[in-house]
Amino acid sequence: MIDAHLHLNRLTPADIAQAREYGVAGFLTAGTCPDDWGKTLALTAPDVKPFIGTHPWFADKHDQNLLKKLLIENPAAGAGEIGLDAKAPLEQEAVFAAQFALAAKLRRPVVVHCVKRFDRLKAFFKQTKLFPPAVLLHGFSGTAQDAAFFAKYPCFFSFSGRNLKPEVLTAVPVDRLTAETDSPDQRPADALCVNAGEKRNVPANLALILKKIAAITGVDETQITLNTERFKNAR
Repeated sequence: MIDAHLHLNRLTPADIAQAREYGVAGFLTAGTCPDDWGKTLALTAPDVKPFIGTHPWFADKHDQNLLKKLLIENPAAGAGEIGLDAKAPLEQEAVFAAQFALAAKLRRPVVVHCVKRFDRLKAFFKQTKLFPPAVLLHGFSGTAQDAAFFAKYPCFFSFSGRNLKPEVLTAVPVDRLTAETDSPDQRPADALCVNAGEKRNVPANLALILKKIAAITGVDETQITLNTERFKNAR
């Protein structure tokens, strides 16, 4: 299993050890602002792929020159978590566009956060000429119609335990479906938590989330893991 999106810099060694006990063999960890890019890159390992970028909530802290420098210096790193969000600062669209273009130019996979801004993300995709090799729409919260639109582009769709609508999951192409925890954020219901009653989300929950997604879609867990591997290695 590979967790398609989480934040390892905010988790403990015990969390990672527990995840491995449950069969999680890889982690795609994302930074969210310049302040945590160094910590995220320091986690690089055979089973950990770092992604660095500025989350829309922190658009006013973005440093494009530093991001470019660090991505060039760290060829194994992807871009993200970038995106659009209803609660983000006004400058978020320009910051998102700049980072997306950089990921395309450097041929890096990119993780995209989108909350209540799918209209704007669609408009951006329609007018964009150059795309990164792969785009992960993490914690996908769009509709089945949104999934059909983004499937026309080099997009993968990742689902945590918080938003598992059958009509959306089954609208995603079977070779683009991935699973994530977004831990320590986005804790799912107890039924999808290995530590029932604990308030924190942990990466070991991927085992239950992946099983649930496979049950809803009929897509084999191995296929979902292979999809995540393809996104991870896209160039």
